[in-house]
Amino acid sequence: MKYRVNKTAMIAGLAICLTGVAGLVQAADEPANVIKYRKSLMTANTSHMGAMGEFAKGTVTFKGGFVEFATAINAISMQIPALFPAGSNTGAETRAKPEIWSKRDDFVAAAKKLETESAKLIVAAKGTDENALKAQITATQQACGGCHETFRSR
Repeated sequence: MKYRVNKTAMIAGLAICLTGVAGLVQAADEPANVIKYRKSLMTANTSHMGAMGEFAKGTVTFKGGFVEFATAINAISMQIPALFPAGSNTGAETRAKPEIWSKRDDFVAAAKKLETESAKLIVAAKGTDENALKAQITATQQACGGCHETFRSR
């Protein structure tokens, strides 16, 4: 018997897992493990945005996986505030600035902007308007970069 993987179900499952794991991150892990975990998720976001960025720049025409990439970015973006619990600014190498904790409301708002823009990216990735997709990739990249400018050291 053959089984087909339903991509929507797979992404929904990922989002549910991330929601549950983020709570565990706050409750159980040492700061060094929290830092390692969030770096892994941010690296995934970077990889997804990098692939889509090449399309937005016009260096490639391939758009395979963009709906899944956008969905993953969106799922991770919803978890960003939980990935930076109090005390997770030390214990391992991190580029997280103290402003994440001292300006928490601003940080949460920046994460929410990424969540909003990446939700729009899902819609654009499902559509057929390549110019709209390119514009939304750029808007999502700007949401990522806007947070990095304030809350991440280089």
